[in-house]
Amino acid sequence: MKFSEIVDHASALLRRKQRITYRTLRREFALDDDALEDLKFELIDGQQLAVDEDGKVLVWVGEGGKGETGKRGKGEGEVVSSQLLVVSSQPPVSYTPAHLAERIRAEQAALEARGATDGERKTITALFADLKGSTALIEGLDPEEARAIIDPALQLMMDAVHQYDGYVAQALWSLGYPDQALQRSRDAVTLAQELSHPHSQAFALCFAAELYQFRREVRAAQERAEALIALTTKQGFPLWLARGTIVQGWALAEQGQGEEGTAQIRQGLAAYRATGAEVWRAYHLVRLAEVYGEMGQTKEGLTALTEALATADKTGGRYYEAELYRIKGTLTLESKVESHKSQVEEAEECFLRAIEVAQKQQAKSLELRATMSLARLWQSQGKTAEARQLLAEIYGWFTEGFDTKDLQEARGLLDSLGSST
Repeated sequence: MKFSEIVDHASALLRRKQRITYRTLRREFALDDDALEDLKFELIDGQQLAVDEDGKVLVWVGEGGKGETGKRGKGEGEVVSSQLLVVSSQPPVSYTPAHLAERIRAEQAALEARGATDGERKTITALFADLKGSTALIEGLDPEEARAIIDPALQLMMDAVHQYDGYVAQALWSLGYPDQALQRSRDAVTLAQELSHPHSQAFALCFAAELYQFRREVRAAQERAEALIALTTKQGFPLWLARGTIVQGWALAEQGQGEEGTAQIRQGLAAYRATGAEVWRAYHLVRLAEVYGEMGQTKEGLTALTEALATADKTGGRYYEAELYRIKGTLTLESKVESHKSQVEEAEECFLRAIEVAQKQQAKSLELRATMSLARLWQSQGKTAEARQLLAEIYGWFTEGFDTKDLQEARGLLDSLGSST
């Protein structure tokens, strides 16, 4: 029986019985320890149909189910969400941890030192959380009494988010903090290994491999992709396997095995789509286009970018949109496709569009790449002073990551622009 069929049968059985012990599930579906953990993860965290009770029982809460968890009376140490036990009646002293508060104060002081008294616009990520059964749990209570019950559970969640910085590695890279991103990614891989949870391991390895792609560290990306492929092949996780296959194909292409690499990327893209997933498809198509460009196959690259843009329009996944336009500009310069505009004009428009998108998203790493592409174009046109000024501004923003390929190339380009003025 396929895992998806086990999930369907188990959820139907749980809906009917309302409560099932893990021993029953193990015997009913002949599950080993890993398979049972995967089934629990899918029902509790994936589909949110059930909650754990005392590490022994699954309780149905989905689709109008009446699980008992979170329904006990006041003051009994209630379980208010999956595996979150209220152990204290004291509300948190502060919702902002000390290290984060200190960082905010330091940034504010730096802004004031620069005379920016009106503050600074920033992109943030907001995490919304709810506690299953909390409405019934606090119904009829005074606000102070309700907080005494709810706040400790919220504190447990916030502690976990702040301890591991949530999922921030790729966001940190995009925002211009490549070293912090790498550390957070390593933390995630380490935590997943400590938990010995296959889904968490696959998740962490996948995003670690793609972070190394961002940083253009080919061997490291390949190593993570190979580990991901081995894990997901054993566990039967087709979505993560597909993404690992794509990254491995990219790494092969970057090491001179272009034909084999592109074939593997296309294979991974087909497998990814077969799972019904779409959100990350645009990103992987941009990577494919990049590889095609490096192989001199600009027509195929531009076709992949057209598909990537259509996918982004469909899914709304635009976090890599700036890179899409940057690579389109690069391929346009190299292509022989006829257009009503000159190739140089069209490429320049793409680079400017990439910079605009990156600035709106505050994606400093992508802005740096797009600016380098435009600076190289302007340098070839003799506009070295303009190119250097533009590049120096974004390069000067960075405070870390100076050993990464992007920043090393930016430094080299700045030096060459300076010597040519």
